[in-house]
Amino acid sequence: MARGKLIVFEGLDRAGKSTQCQKLVEDLQNDGVKVRHMRFPDRYYYSGCVYSAAKQNPNMSLEWCRNPELGLPRPDLCIFLDISAEDAAKRGGYGAEKYEKKDMQDRVRVLFETLMQRKEGEDFVRIDAGAKGCKG
Repeated sequence: MARGKLIVFEGLDRAGKSTQCQKLVEDLQNDGVKVRHMRFPDRYYYSGCVYSAAKQNPNMSLEWCRNPELGLPRPDLCIFLDISAEDAAKRGGYGAEKYEKKDMQDRVRVLFETLMQRKEGEDFVRIDAGAKGCKG
């Protein structure tokens, strides 16, 4: 049996990852594609790396946080839903989670930018999730 495609959605909190993932699943199913939607973990290792490094622990650089993840399958596609912390904060429920603070989200966004400048950045496609008419 051939391996399917691993598609990952990444972005700041409230960027619309769950919504867009569900829309993709529905569209693929409507096209007759067999889909396996996994919500655990509901983020891939990119988020683990950048959120850990964003805590500003001097012993947890982005490189250090990335090392335990070496060897995990690279996704066939990583869709980065790019949104500013300010625009994300305007969406419902913002602030309810531990890391939904502007300074933390700003650091996370910068670290995603750094990650996308590296070799694995080839996996990423950036979508403007803050664009007018974009509803998460």
